Amino acid sequence: MRSASGLGPPKFALTIAKGTWGTFSPFSFMRKATVNIARKIISNYMKSKMNCENEAERMCLLEYLYQIFLREGTTEFALFL
Repeated sequence: MRSASGLGPPKFALTIAKGTWGTFSPFSFMRKATVNIARKIISNYMKSKMNCENEAERMCLLEYLYQIFLREGTTEFALFL
């Protein structure tokens, strides 16, 4: 696996990824984190990727994404196929 610069990921990262593949996902990490940490991660993601018109829209979208990402066993099964 090589990037555009010709460098691959560090070997320790590949070892960790191979060892946890199928048992751990970003969603399971967020479910194990506290509510405040999970909401902060989602909020930071929204700031970098989504443009919200106002605060009410941002809060509704934050709650929507929180419910989707933290629901038990939904989208992460597709990651492991």
